[in-house]
Amino acid sequence: MLNRLPLRRAFRIGRITVLQVVGMATALHGADLLLSEADNVLRALLTMPPWLSDFMNDLFLSQGKLASRIILLVLVAPLTEELLFRGIMLRGLLSRYRPAVAVVLTAVLFAALHLNPWQFISPLFLGIAFGWFYLRSGSVGLCVLAHAYSNGLLIVLSLLPLNIPGLIGTPDSATVAFQPWWVDVSGLVLLPIGLRLFHKATSALRMPVLEMPPVIGSADLQRFR
Repeated sequence: MLNRLPLRRAFRIGRITVLQVVGMATALHGADLLLSEADNVLRALLTMPPWLSDFMNDLFLSQGKLASRIILLVLVAPLTEELLFRGIMLRGLLSRYRPAVAVVLTAVLFAALHLNPWQFISPLFLGIAFGWFYLRSGSVGLCVLAHAYSNGLLIVLSLLPLNIPGLIGTPDSATVAFQPWWVDVSGLVLLPIGLRLFHKATSALRMPVLEMPPVIGSADLQRFR
């Protein structure tokens, strides 16, 4: 039992529709483009130590050990982190706080887990997005899929034979490059479109599917929506 619910109901997978996946993927694609630029800005303001930059490049951009990177970033990390943060922590916080507060607190803990000040903005925003996906769908399984897609997108970009400053290519740890304007504009266009599609895909769902404790009022849940 977890939060007074059987594990099968606490870690709910639910019915995941094509429109939900399309909306989620579109939103995350736009978010990842914008967060990439946000990371560039943060690194320009706060210089990242060379050893940490080399480690991050090796983890996300290295061409070698592709299978191990896929297993770690696309399978292990999404499954374990989403079960912990959305399946356990968020559900527990929702029994004590309003949904917006619970989602943000979970996202802050999610970002802090990465132990990297230069990688705080991205997991914070993605943690909020995953929390919103969870509240809208009631599905931890969809959050796992979203997390896997976001990490997998980074791997795919690292494998493309392109060189887009600030986004694709092997960066110089001593300098910071910013993305072309059209990349940022693409992110600004894709993000709201994806959020709207996902909202539409989950508009028929009702919050009781989450089986939240009775201290959460339906008015509070609808206000977060």
